[in-house]
Amino acid sequence: SIAITASNGASMNLGAVTAAHSQFGTGDIAGRTSVQTLSGGTLQLASLGISDSGSALNPLPTIFAANGGAITVAGGASIVTRNALILGGSGPITVGGLLDVSAAGLINGGLGQTSAGAITLTSGTGIELDGPLVAAGNIGVFGPIPITLASVDAGGDVTIDGTVVTTGAVRADGIVFANGNSSLTMASASAGNRATLLSDGALNVGAVDAGVVQPASNAVGDAYIRALGPISTGTVNVASNAGLVAGGAITAGSMTAGQNVVLLAGGDVG
Repeated sequence: SIAITASNGASMNLGAVTAAHSQFGTGDIAGRTSVQTLSGGTLQLASLGISDSGSALNPLPTIFAANGGAITVAGGASIVTRNALILGGSGPITVGGLLDVSAAGLINGGLGQTSAGAITLTSGTGIELDGPLVAAGNIGVFGPIPITLASVDAGGDVTIDGTVVTTGAVRADGIVFANGNSSLTMASASAGNRATLLSDGALNVGAVDAGVVQPASNAVGDAYIRALGPISTGTVNVASNAGLVAGGAITAGSMTAGQNVVLLAGGDVG
């Protein structure tokens, strides 16, 4: 296995780091790379590339986490693993460029913030992040899987596409697009441009705004909320149009729109 660890207050400053595994074996022999800090250590990298493509009978997860310290990558970071991935710990991870992650297993992480120029996360099993995702540009979280995110804040667009999707507050200075094939639950959704929230099951969201808070220069100012089941929302405030379409009932808070509000329901509207 490959391990890079800064611990006990130590600081490590490295250049471009590339780690690759392609063996097949047992335990952690195949596909085990760990880049982390422990007990107040700090780790600075010029760039990071991890490729754990091996297979093991009892694989241990790939690790990219700051536990009690901090990790800074000046450029981009790419992580590809056939295993699970621990992304983030109790401390912050900061990537100057694109953080691009693809994992066959579960991606999970602690309370620390993960920030980057842009973020793309893809998993074949599930994504569970207890800490905030922050990007100067776009954030995309994908997979035919359950997705749970503490909060998301992007200077560009936010795209979240999964099965059972649960998030805290989601903010994009551009477009918010969130789809939960089974269900979608969001604490709130705020878009500088437009918001599209979709579910093939139930959809529950708190406050929704589009084109109102720090509106984009090209803001459309629309919110489109559609579910095959019931819809429940908090307040809805949009610069232009708001449309709610539900196969079941619609329960909504106060609604404010610069132009039109349309509600179509297969059940009661209240």
